[in-house]
Amino acid sequence: MLKNYLTEETIVIEDNITSWESAITLASQPLLESNKIKQGYVDEMIDNVKKLGPYIVISPQIAIAHSRPNGFVNEVSLSLLKLNEPVNFSEEDHEASLIFVLAAIDNEQHLGILRSLAEKLGDSKNVTRLIEASSKKEIIDILN
Repeated sequence: MLKNYLTEETIVIEDNITSWESAITLASQPLLESNKIKQGYVDEMIDNVKKLGPYIVISPQIAIAHSRPNGFVNEVSLSLLKLNEPVNFSEEDHEASLIFVLAAIDNEQHLGILRSLAEKLGDSKNVTRLIEASSKKEIIDILN
């Protein structure tokens, strides 16, 4: 299922980034450029972390940025920012090198993507390989 969403066009690789807000913004860029989401969705994801804390960091090195279905999403979609140096989402230890953006248009259509992601990211070997990956093709091969 992930191969339908994570492509060379929806993956961004960077060495480092200055802030978690910039990480969410950059991770969202492929979805904005392809008109799958609107800027309001990016703003809501950032606002949610500011209000609720780093809840999107689901395990060490992994964040899944998202927001409630809200009219800012045109198509169920997924993107990934892979950082070579992790970014911290709080003053405590909430670092992530893999920042996914999951965009949903309702409360159900994205669940298959979430299940597939959980299956792949639940294997620590896959996470290590993703963190060490140096190309988009390598990331796609690991996730598929």
